[in-house]
Amino acid sequence: MRNKRGVWWKGNVQLVYAEGRFDDWCIYRIQGRDIRALRDVEYFTSLAAWDEPDVAYERFVDIYERTTGEIDFTVVKLISGFRLPLEQEEVYVTLYMGMVAEEAKTGSTRLGKRIKRLGVHQVLLERLEPEMAANFSRGKPWYELAYLCQSKGF
Repeated sequence: MRNKRGVWWKGNVQLVYAEGRFDDWCIYRIQGRDIRALRDVEYFTSLAAWDEPDVAYERFVDIYERTTGEIDFTVVKLISGFRLPLEQEEVYVTLYMGMVAEEAKTGSTRLGKRIKRLGVHQVLLERLEPEMAANFSRGKPWYELAYLCQSKGF
């Protein structure tokens, strides 16, 4: 694994950035010898099963508002401070890492972290199927997605 940068670890599970097919911002989950890149549909599926979607979305927005193009470990501590089950904490950290990556990729996207917020909004508040939310933006022009985000208040 090239250019590995650890962000979160609990027990024998780690979340790291490392080189992927396109850049050095691929998020990997490492558990023992199992190393795999994470996909939106995986953590969107987890989100969809959570109780209290409004509360989950409020927590996400708190993280979203603190997200920049650099990892801030006080945000990771904030997530740990929510005192959630391990799976939920891992999902929030994964979403945070994804938003940081989107913000850090200067020039590669005009939507930045809003693209993750759109997906989370669709899953938690609109109750869209996780696979549909994960693939919703594919092939759509950025300005249509930006307008959609703006119409939802972000």
